[in-house]
Amino acid sequence: MTVIVDTIKGPILHDGDLPPGEIALTFDDGPHATRTPRVLQILATARIKATFFQIGRNAAAHPDVARLVLAGGHTVGSHTFSHPNMSRLAEPHAEVEMESGDASVSAALGLRPGELPFFRFPYGANTKPEQTFVQRHGNTTVFWNMDSQDWKIRDPHKLFLNVLAELDRAQQGIILFHDIHEQTVIVLSARAGRAARAR
Repeated sequence: MTVIVDTIKGPILHDGDLPPGEIALTFDDGPHATRTPRVLQILATARIKATFFQIGRNAAAHPDVARLVLAGGHTVGSHTFSHPNMSRLAEPHAEVEMESGDASVSAALGLRPGELPFFRFPYGANTKPEQTFVQRHGNTTVFWNMDSQDWKIRDPHKLFLNVLAELDRAQQGIILFHDIHEQTVIVLSARAGRAARAR
């Protein structure tokens, strides 16, 4: 299912207003030199599209991987330049983080600054002025209503159980993963393998 979002109006998405049973996969903090390509291969095998929120300095360090994401038909958004907690920054510093993140990710993808449609606040932490800044620039802010917690659950089995619990709890919406963690790749690979065998 494809969801069309009018980014000009600067909406804020928490669950994407998806119908019951519909899940949007999102990945933060990449691109990673080796794990992001593996995630992309898993998604391609399962014929799944996702949204990747890339950190500017990581996109600048791995532009070839950043472009692989876009070439795979996935959506790319900005996730600041260095992943700070924006609510703890002075507004001018926060705005520089957002603008430089957008510029760096855009440059890695071969786009002009301002062409990325989506933005995600690190840690989901924002302030009203920062949110207004994002909306003024015509970006859609994407949060999430399900957290895989792959950023802290290292054991793949426990991570898988937490993902299932989140899916059972919410039934629909936007789930947060990170394409920089090995445990995430392991869980996605195991799940995709089961899905392929079930076809």
